[in-house]
Amino acid sequence: MTKSTAQKNPPVRKRERLSQEERRTQLLNCAVKIFAEHGLDAANHALVAEEANVSVPTVFFYFGSREKLVDAVLTEVERVNKLNFKKALKNKAPADEVLIALSFDMIDSLEDHSYHSRIFREWSIMERAEIWPRFLKLHQMIINALVKIVERGQREGNMRSELNAEDEAYMLHASSYSMAHMMLTGCSREKIESYLRTVLKTVLLPGAFANE
Repeated sequence: MTKSTAQKNPPVRKRERLSQEERRTQLLNCAVKIFAEHGLDAANHALVAEEANVSVPTVFFYFGSREKLVDAVLTEVERVNKLNFKKALKNKAPADEVLIALSFDMIDSLEDHSYHSRIFREWSIMERAEIWPRFLKLHQMIINALVKIVERGQREGNMRSELNAEDEAYMLHASSYSMAHMMLTGCSREKIESYLRTVLKTVLLPGAFANE
C-alpha cells in the first residue's frame, strides 16, 4: 500500500461500547422522548429501540416488560419534578424569595425538560389508568411542599396571613399548567415571567394593590 492510498483510506475505528449504566441511561433518555411524543399508552420497546438505534431485545434486556419500561419513565419524571421542590424546601431565604426562585426554576424545567413536562401533563389526566394512584402521590408531594413554603411566608410576614395555605398551594400549582401552555403556544419567556409575577403578586404578597 502506497502512502497516498493509506491517507485516502484511514483505518476504521471500532465504535466504543457503552457500559451497562451508560446504555441504560441512553435508553431511558430515548424512552422519555418516545413516551412524550407517542403517549403513555402507545409508546413501546420497539419505538425506543428505533430511537436509540439498537435492537428491540437490547431494550428488553434493560427493561424486561412494558410495565418496567413505564415504571422507569415515570420514575424519571418524578425525579425531575421533585428536584426543584427539594431545593426550595432546603432554601433558607425568606419564603417569598424561595417561592419566586422556585417558580423561575419551574420555567427553566419547562425549557430544559420539555419531554418530562409533556409526560407529566398527560399523566395528570389519566385518572382511569393503573398509574393514577402513583400520580396522586407525586401531586400531593408538590402540594405539601407549596403549603410549607406558604405557611413559612405567613409566619415571616411576607405572605398574606389571612389566606388558607392549602388553597394557595393549589392555585400556585395550577399556574404551572398555565405556564406550560403559554410556552407551548409560543409565548416568550418574558411574557411567562410577567404572568408569573402577576400571579404571585395578586395571590400571595401582602399589600398587593396598595400602590394601585
